[in-house]
Amino acid sequence: MIIYNPHNGQFLNERIKKADELFNQIPTKYCFITGSFLYKEKYNDIDIFLISRTFL
Repeated sequence: MIIYNPHNGQFLNERIKKADELFNQIPTKYCFITGSFLYKEKYNDIDIFLISRTFL
């Protein structure tokens, strides 16, 4: 899942493609990508969140 600000319609298509490629490499069921990486050219970091449940 890609989470974005719906009030900012200026996505960088190449960044969306990169995020999708990263999703395909992450072997977890619950994961999302968010942050300014998707729509700000000057930012090159990406926020990836993995959600898991661990029982101790």
